[in-house]
Amino acid sequence: MVLGLFAFATFPAYLTYGYLQERVVLDSRGVHAEASVLHHQTSPRGSGTITVRPIEPPQFETTLDRWPAGTGVGDTIEVVYDPRDPGVAAAVDAPPVDLGIVIGVLLDLFALALLLLALLPLGELLRRAWTRLRDGRPDNEHLLRQRPPLAVHVSRRRPPRRQPHLLASLETAQIVLFVIVAPVATAVAVGMFAAGAVDDARALQDTGARARATVVRSDWGSDGWLDVRFSLPDGTEATSYISPRDHVYFEGNVVELVYEPGRPGNAEAVGDSSWQADTQAFVGLSIALAVAAAVSVLTGVVALAQRARRPTPTD
Repeated sequence: MVLGLFAFATFPAYLTYGYLQERVVLDSRGVHAEASVLHHQTSPRGSGTITVRPIEPPQFETTLDRWPAGTGVGDTIEVVYDPRDPGVAAAVDAPPVDLGIVIGVLLDLFALALLLLALLPLGELLRRAWTRLRDGRPDNEHLLRQRPPLAVHVSRRRPPRRQPHLLASLETAQIVLFVIVAPVATAVAVGMFAAGAVDDARALQDTGARARATVVRSDWGSDGWLDVRFSLPDGTEATSYISPRDHVYFEGNVVELVYEPGRPGNAEAVGDSSWQADTQAFVGLSIALAVAAAVSVLTGVVALAQRARRPTPTD
């Protein structure tokens, strides 16, 4: 119970930490710029984002979740962004409090309530441990001594003990779908993505060629994507999307690429470790899901076998 309460409380704390960290970064090294609003996207829940692009170089695109009231597409607003990570940006004249901040405060209060609630069982555990260390016996041993003797059962015949069945609360169709089919399908899907990532990385390492590409679009609204253009040895122009993490590139910058000659769309920035890290993450995730699927399938098969041997009401 204590571990579960602490686990649920970490999520709001993580969101709050990220929000405060971004504000500290923008206050310490943020760069101010006039930006034009390119796109306004709203969600059914009433929240949304706007996409902005600085008017003067360096130019890039990023998204904001708070902006001055009455701002529309084509308007100009003042933004502050982190030059080391343009995805961290904010509107200068944005309202200090909005629905997102209110929800964040409520989540923080909920996390604080969970932490206070976790102190109750934690205090009980500490009290029992201290009693055991102090007296050398469980704290309820005196209760055991004061109990009346148990009544002696007259009959010597004991009823047969029923063995618990695995996944007894689930229906047969639910076991097949959620315990057998779904884990296997998830492991296969992630495994296919991992195999594709490994093949792409191996192709770049074995047959990769280098080229100098120009950044046509620098989008840092999500994880940072670059739309690049470069020329092949035969003079044709190729395009690719790359996601660098070790360096920041703006529109008009030149990026040195390594690309697969037979498939120029498979390209990455030279010296950037993001694609190797992504490949290793995919492989590790696929292995973990494969092991989990094997355990889940074995559990499901055993549960179905126990259910098949279960006596029917007519037996």
